[in-house]
Amino acid sequence: MKKFNLSPYYDPYDLWAIPFSQNVRQGFYQGNTSSKLIAAGIAITELLCPSLARNAMGIKKSLHPITVAQYILLSAQNRWISNENSKDYVNLLRQQSAIDEVDCLAFGLGFVWVSKNGTYSKNLPFITHTPYAMEALLSIMAIESGDSAEQLFKNTWRFIESLIVMEESHDILALSYAPVEEPRIVINANSYAALSYSLHLVNNPDCDKNVAFEKSVKIVNWILSQQQDDGSWLYYADQEPGNFIDCFHSCFIVKNLLKIKENLSLNDAKIDNAIEKGTKYIIENFYDPTSGLVSRFSVRDIKDPYKYILYDQAEFIGILLDTGNIDLASKVIEGSEIQFKKNNSYYAQIDILGRKVGKDYMRWGIIPYLFQKSRFDFMRASSCAE
Repeated sequence: MKKFNLSPYYDPYDLWAIPFSQNVRQGFYQGNTSSKLIAAGIAITELLCPSLARNAMGIKKSLHPITVAQYILLSAQNRWISNENSKDYVNLLRQQSAIDEVDCLAFGLGFVWVSKNGTYSKNLPFITHTPYAMEALLSIMAIESGDSAEQLFKNTWRFIESLIVMEESHDILALSYAPVEEPRIVINANSYAALSYSLHLVNNPDCDKNVAFEKSVKIVNWILSQQQDDGSWLYYADQEPGNFIDCFHSCFIVKNLLKIKENLSLNDAKIDNAIEKGTKYIIENFYDPTSGLVSRFSVRDIKDPYKYILYDQAEFIGILLDTGNIDLASKVIEGSEIQFKKNNSYYAQIDILGRKVGKDYMRWGIIPYLFQKSRFDFMRASSCAE
């Protein structure tokens, strides 16, 4: 892959991040009829005239924490990072932090977000985002001769330990999405919490190893208890209204379980079975051999005009590579290159009319896709060399 620099970009959530739209979303989730109508108008505006709307509202292009972290992982994989420029990558990442203190580092969404679970500030860290930065720091640690990245990695421990216990017994544990009180437990977020503890167990000699191992295992036990008979996981750990099952969040759980299993050296048939059932569910319920792409939902709540998103393709390709299904990964990449690319630019979404939408929206699938495609290219090259 040819080296490129990550530049600020537009995002599909730009129009929702301004104060007016935040109030609209709050009203929407409270069931306010007028808010629902205005929300529909915002969604239509995003679909029909995204650039005009952004210019009219003075929205500027920006970077986001998770994208910078994934770009660093992509850069490390392609050997764009050297001992000489590693500090530049570290500084780029730190600029995106939600918390950067002497003994605490954490990352969030990068903008105010209103969801069913509440309103999250721009500077509130998430357990779904910080692990990407942790892995990015580990990739830099493998290259640089100094210890700046290592100390920053160690500083993420305090954030993980700040998450609120939402359910616990002698063998299970479920934590919050962020260090604030929340009404519902998010399953994929807990897979990131377990991953974070496992990363510290392996890479942080200063952490409490017993705590890291025990909490990671207990969270995994809880995640396994939440898996449904068909192999799926709901987004929330309940049967309340507004729940759903989508592709990329499902892939997150499988991906993280695979990493945790390796980090903890777990030889457990229950985990293997959960991974196998989860992967089988994802392939059978999301992959469409006709289009060569994966669909978005198997259980849906809110409807929108987008048929496919690149983020789904990226994470689906990732678990296929993780589980050795190279041939199917190749088919999805082929379909993605046809459907989401035009004139050497990638688009984040395809609407119900078949139109490509979201040119160069890097956070919403393009950087994750490029990372997985790069992984595929390396694996295919290694296979051919043998």
